Amino acid sequence: MKKIGKTLIKMKQELIVIFLVVLVSLTGLIIIFDNQPTISGQASFIESLLNWMKPLEQKIETEQNAGLYENENTEVEELNAKDVINQYRKETQDIEKNNQYSEELISQPLQTQNSQLLDLSVVGSWRAYSQAIFYDSGSSNWLNKPSTRRLTISPDGTWEYGSTGTWKTEQITENDWRKWNIQPYGPTKKIVLNGWSNSIGDGPIEEGSQGVDFIWIIYRSEKLSLGPATIQIKFGH
Repeated sequence: MKKIGKTLIKMKQELIVIFLVVLVSLTGLIIIFDNQPTISGQASFIESLLNWMKPLEQKIETEQNAGLYENENTEVEELNAKDVINQYRKETQDIEKNNQYSEELISQPLQTQNSQLLDLSVVGSWRAYSQAIFYDSGSSNWLNKPSTRRLTISPDGTWEYGSTGTWKTEQITENDWRKWNIQPYGPTKKIVLNGWSNSIGDGPIEEGSQGVDFIWIIYRSEKLSLGPATIQIKFGH
């Protein structure tokens, strides 16, 4: 019995030493883990730690199966290699999951509230150069002195010319030329003013070597004294 008691005391002393070594080692390893600069570095470090801990886990399992000591009579149960390995495995999975989530966020395109890109080349203050009225009856009229009011096109997507509204630019289509009753003569883009004369006014954008030279606003009016007509206003700087 005395021999067995001495053996148990010796085993407990060895276990205390192992416990202290593991505790000190884990403290140092955690510091190294925290100093890893990247997520991939932390994951690689944890994988190396798991491989290093496997022999210790196998040794404890072998001694437990041999019945050399009981878990309830030792302090190793509170911090054994198996618990540590399971904890770091969970952290590795969390790191990989967070890394995958970050990659998904990066791959997703950003969404904006207003997908319409504004053509800032038409932004500015524009003066009416000429104004023509083409009546449905076939007659026409030109104003020698158009309005002195200036058309303001703002970069926030709004315009002002007595009234206000929103604007955008689009490519000219064949239907646009037919609607305006004009033969195609070069321009490829048009400006569209929403809210113009309680409807929509649009027209060609004439561009030169220095940028936009003129913009046209063409719209319908049903309230003229001589009858319905199409009105064309040419604006320049």
